[in-house]
Order: sequence, then structure tokens, then C-alpha cells
Amino acid sequence: MKSNYKNKIDHLSQSPDELMKLKNLGSYHPTRLSFSRQLINEMCKKNWSFNIFEWKINKEGKGHSILTVNTKENLYSFVIFSHLISNEIERVARVAFDLAKKRKNKVTSCEKSNVMEAGQLWKEEVQALQEKEYKEVELKHMLADNCAMQLVRNPKQFDVIVTDNLFGDMLSDEAAMLTGSLGLLPSASLGTKDKNGNMRSMYEPVHGSAPDIAGKGIANPIATILSFSMALRYSLNLEKEADDLDKAVQKVLDDGLRTKDILSKGNKEVSTEAMGNAIIACLQK
Repeated sequence: MKSNYKNKIDHLSQSPDELMKLKNLGSYHPTRLSFSRQLINEMCKKNWSFNIFEWKINKEGKGHSILTVNTKENLYSFVIFSHLISNEIERVARVAFDLAKKRKNKVTSCEKSNVMEAGQLWKEEVQALQEKEYKEVELKHMLADNCAMQLVRNPKQFDVIVTDNLFGDMLSDEAAMLTGSLGLLPSASLGTKDKNGNMRSMYEPVHGSAPDIAGKGIANPIATILSFSMALRYSLNLEKEADDLDKAVQKVLDDGLRTKDILSKGNKEVSTEAMGNAIIACLQK
């Protein structure tokens, strides 16, 4: 049984080149940030808005990826590897709580503890860490399927959401489309802090390189710009500069400027360069 399970772990741990780069950086919890306030009213035609949320999602190939498999064989191995899994849950949860302290002091932890033993462990470990080290941070537990519904019903109730890879992949994709376009979404892969408190990280937009629209001037630069804002905030601890950049992006959107992917009636379509220049102009005022 152990031998067969080890083969499964080896298989799960085999990562493509991009994930290996993240592993070498010490990154284990990609963060997807969903950015939209007034804009979401136009995209969804609903009279509500929500603040930025951040997603704590473990990287494929790390120890607690095995939490996503719920078979009789895996439940046996789940007990064997529970210590490793607990450490991984604590590492990801710790970053979620640290991020919440820079925001609204609120974390929502998502799992399926009602039907998965792995979910029960996740819930217990997150709760234990909060009670031990983060009592000042509000913690709410929510079943993952309910979270998916609540994101559509009332997304502004969330701020920082922490979950495992299985549910994180689904919930983050759902949140991405709430904003109307992947062109608005920055992300970060945040590594473990060293003894000096420094954190190796990689920041990039959620979307790919989109070679089919290269050179056409229609790509949305906002996700790239906001990725830099995340770097200012989380790696360089330049809160004011990050806030200024976020506000500049929001001001341009409030003024009605739109790239093609987020264009709606009554707004002005601008090119990639024009959108970037408008944001720079706001920063310089």
C-alpha cells in the first residue's frame, strides 16, 4: 500500500517547467487578485460592487495536493502523511492571515469538511493557527460549494479566501469571470520568508501572452500594471505607492476608458498604449 501510494505522490509531484520555476523560487501559494468595483456593475448588470479579493491557492505538486483525491486507498495514506499535510496547510493559511492583516482582517477558509476527511483536517489546522497566532483576524469557515454560490450572490462579503488547490482552481476561475475579463486580473506566486523576513515572489497577469492579438494594440494592460502593484505591496512593502497605483487604475476606469475586452455602451474604447498612458497621467497628477 505504501509503495503504491509513493508512486502516486511521484506522479502528482511531476511539474511542468513553469511550476518547477516556482518551486525553485520557494513559491507554494499562487495568489489571484480579482479587481473590479464600478466596472462589475456594467459587466454583470447588477446594482452591487465588491472590493478586491485575494486567493490563496496551493501550487500543484506540493504536499497537500493529495487532499484533492478521496479514495479508500488515499484515505489510508492520508493518515500516514497527515503531519506533512498539516505543515503545508499551516504554511498557506499563515500567508492568508498575514495578507488579511494588511487589508480588512478577514479570512474565509473553504473546504468540504461535511463529506471529506481531508476537509476536516484543513478546517482544524486553519482554526488552530488562527486561535494560536492570529486572534485579531476574523476567520469564517465556509463549504466550498456554498462559497461558489456566495461569490455570485454577494461577492463583496469576501476579502481573503484560503483554500486548497482543488477548490481554489474552480473558485478563482469563477471570480475571474465576475470581473468580465482576464485582462483585469493580476497574480502572484509568493514564496516562504527567509530569516530576514524577505520573500521571494513572482508577479504576473493571470492571462497568457495572447500571440493572436500581438501588435494589434487591443490587449488590456491593467492586469500587468496591477501585478506590479502587488509587488510593491507584498514584496517591497510600499503600501502608499501600491495604493496610488490602484487608485490611478480605478480613476481611469471611472472616467470611462476601456480596452476592447471590457468595452460597453457609453464608454470610450482606447488602445493598449492609450490605457497605459492614461494611468501614468493619473499617477503624475
